[in-house]
Amino acid sequence: MKKILVTLFTMLLCTTSSVFADDEILLICTSTKYAAKYYFVINKSKSVAKVMDVFPNPILGKLTETENSYVLLFPKSKKRYETHVVIYRYSGKMEYQVGTPPFTEYNEKNRLILGKCSLNKNVKKF
Repeated sequence: MKKILVTLFTMLLCTTSSVFADDEILLICTSTKYAAKYYFVINKSKSVAKVMDVFPNPILGKLTETENSYVLLFPKSKKRYETHVVIYRYSGKMEYQVGTPPFTEYNEKNRLILGKCSLNKNVKKF
């Protein structure tokens, strides 16, 4: 009986650690026109998105997950405008919009960047 409990506990521990490892993903997106790269780390369980490699510290934002897309919203700060990013989960297409809300409607003052994203392992290189 003790061996069965130890085995079940070990299986539960392995399953739990693999679930948490899959919660955070890295999306590397490239704009189609400017060849700029954007690195997004998404934590699904916490509904948090981060922009990496822009400033010394990551920019924190909110993640909304739908069946077809990830919607990332990064708030305005003293150094940057508010940013709204939609990444389509099946096609990998990206719509990156910087400026002022509303973002889903046409606004000539906002900048729209289109691109393509790929899913990568969230591993720090250094």
